[in-house]
Amino acid sequence: MSYLARATLVVLIVTSIYQAAADVSQTLVLVVIALVIAVGLEPAVSWLVGIGMRRGLAVAALFLAAALIVSLFVFLVGPPLVRQISGLADDIPRYASDLARRSDWIGRYVREHDIAARVEEFVADIPSKVAASFGTIVGVAGRIGSGTFQLATVVVLSIYFSLSLERMRKRAVLVFTADRREQGERLLNRAVDKIGGYVGGNLATSGVCAVLALIALLIAGVPFAIPLALWAGIA
Repeated sequence: MSYLARATLVVLIVTSIYQAAADVSQTLVLVVIALVIAVGLEPAVSWLVGIGMRRGLAVAALFLAAALIVSLFVFLVGPPLVRQISGLADDIPRYASDLARRSDWIGRYVREHDIAARVEEFVADIPSKVAASFGTIVGVAGRIGSGTFQLATVVVLSIYFSLSLERMRKRAVLVFTADRREQGERLLNRAVDKIGGYVGGNLATSGVCAVLALIALLIAGVPFAIPLALWAGIA
C-alpha cells in the first residue's frame, strides 16, 4: 500500500471516529461525569471495604446515604427556600422604590430612567406572560424531564462504575507492557487517589462554605439567607 493510500485511510478512520464521537457527545459527557463521580467516591468505598464491608454493600451504603442527605436537604430547605425566593420577587418593587429615593447618583439614575415603574409593570405582567406562554411551559417541562432522565442515567452509570472500578483498574493495567505493568498500576492508583481527593475536597469545601455563609447571614439578619448561602456554596 502506498504512502498516499495509507494517509487517506488514516484520515478517513480519524474522520469517522470524530463523527461518531460527535453524534454521541452528550452520552459521552454523561459517561465521563459518572466515571468522575465513581472515582471520587473510590476512597470512601475503599475505606468501607477495608473495615470488612463487601464492595457492593459499601457502594449501596454510600449512594443510599447520598440519597438520604439530598432528600433531607430538600425537605428542610425546600419550603423556606420557596418562601424566601417568592418574598424576594415580591419585594423587588419596594427595593427599586427605595433606590429611587436615594440622593446620590444611583437614585438619580433610577429616577431618570423610571426604573421603579418599569419593575412594577414587569412584576404585574408576570401572571399574564406566564398564562400566554404555554409553549414555553411545555418546553421547560420537556427540559426538566430530559434533565431528570440524564440525572438518572448518571446515577446508574456511577453505581455501575463504582462496582466495577476495581476490575476496570486491573484491566487497564494490561495496556502497559509486561515490564511496566507494576509501574502502570502504581500510576493508575495514584491518579484515582488524586481525583478522589480532589472531588471529595471540593464537595467538603462547598458544604463548609454554604454552612458558614448561612450562619453568618443568619447572625447578621440578612434577608433571604438560605438562597444566598446556597449560591455561595455552589459558586
